[in-house]
Amino acid sequence: MESCGKIVFLFDIDGTLLLAGALAEESYRDAFAAVTGKPYSIRTVDCSGRTDPWIVREVLLNNGHGAQAHDPVVHEQVFTRFLVGMRSRLERGFRASVLDGVTDSLAWLEQQPGVVLGLLTGNLEAGARIKLEAASITTRFSAGAYGSDHHDRNQLGPIAKKRLEESLGQKIDPDRVWIVGDSVHDIACARAAGFRVMAVASGSTPAERLASANPDCLVETLSVSSFQALLGGLSRPDGPAGGLG
Repeated sequence: MESCGKIVFLFDIDGTLLLAGALAEESYRDAFAAVTGKPYSIRTVDCSGRTDPWIVREVLLNNGHGAQAHDPVVHEQVFTRFLVGMRSRLERGFRASVLDGVTDSLAWLEQQPGVVLGLLTGNLEAGARIKLEAASITTRFSAGAYGSDHHDRNQLGPIAKKRLEESLGQKIDPDRVWIVGDSVHDIACARAAGFRVMAVASGSTPAERLASANPDCLVETLSVSSFQALLGGLSRPDGPAGGLG
């Protein structure tokens, strides 16, 4: 299989592309209520950069459900009700908010012949699709990896890479893969896979905290100019600039 010369961007979803708000929070609350009898809130844990399996486990642990927290059957019950709840809310008019610069950035990147777009998110795959639909994001992502693939986010990079290579029919150089995310866990995930990372301070993690994790590039919000600068920098020997822009 020949090597692919394209640049790959793997996007996180929550806090990077959109904010799901009540669409997700209320659906999780109702799912926990149906399974445990208590309407637990996911706000009791720090969800930023985490996978859905991690979130469910931690919420259950924090509320005294030690055995259920590690039971895959219980997880599946919660997820089933969560997804039904999100789909129902979507049909009733609930929407996700698209973050600043996302629509223009994705539209511009889709037009670049040397770029491939994918997803790398802690969401369940079905949940990711619902959130993107709720935000009216119609970008055609080639492939990706999801929280439904593995509970450990650091394991998702190789999964996404393998799927993209199968989709493209070409090998991908890890150094040409960029994770775009709003959390230190996105940065750690990129490092674990040998990828590069654009951190965006559009979620709940302050820019200073992101900077301390040493991303390759740090921006306040996604923008066409940021991607233009990054891609232009890749053609220079000194590589992309890493400052906040």
